[in-house]
Amino acid sequence: MNETKYIPENFYSVYNQHRTYVVPHVSKKHEREFRKSYWDPCGFKPNMSVLEIGCGTGLFLEFIKKNGITNFTGIDADPLVLDYMPDKLKEKIIISDINDYISSLENKIRFDRVVMID
Repeated sequence: MNETKYIPENFYSVYNQHRTYVVPHVSKKHEREFRKSYWDPCGFKPNMSVLEIGCGTGLFLEFIKKNGITNFTGIDADPLVLDYMPDKLKEKIIISDINDYISSLENKIRFDRVVMID
């Protein structure tokens, strides 16, 4: 009997064959859904700091920015997301594996809310 060797796939090379990124635009529908599902129940306020894990092209970050939060960071492992983000959002994004990023944080860095959607 032949033994099958497991070879892990490169996630993003496969993912990109099936996913199309778009520039984030917060529609009225997104506004309602994000407010109902996250902003209100989680008690978001403009003076908070927020980390979004797996931010994609930044749709939720655009929403919180539109609602007054300026202290936020987005993290995503796929560098292609930067091609679809507004320039002002790119400066708040870190392309990294989440475990590497968390390990690199200094103890003094804190977030009031951490979000992981999808």
